[in-house]
Amino acid sequence: MSSSQSSRTIEGYEVTLDADLPEGWTLAPVSDLADMTSGEYIKRSEYSQNPDYPYPVAGAGGLIGWTARANFKAPILALGRVGAAGALNVYHSDAWVTDNVLVVRPKCKELFDWLSLFF
Repeated sequence: MSSSQSSRTIEGYEVTLDADLPEGWTLAPVSDLADMTSGEYIKRSEYSQNPDYPYPVAGAGGLIGWTARANFKAPILALGRVGAAGALNVYHSDAWVTDNVLVVRPKCKELFDWLSLFF
């Protein structure tokens, strides 16, 4: 390992960063900063294109409709995991997040905007 690399074993994997970390920083898994969970299935009959319903329905590629109930509270980082894998959508209101989405929940509210830069 060169002097410009940082290395650490995380969950059984050797992780190497090809750069110097700023003084006082450490290489750590995302799970130290945020929890990740999948959304939940919603029947097509439970949402519509009618924006009169109060909650957006978050699909892998973004907004797919509106519904009368939410399964996650704001703020929400919604990361597409099926179809539009890797697409990031940010919701500043409560929403229904489908099972095609990973929800990134920062462990500290101040990290919300910062973490959205990395996804």
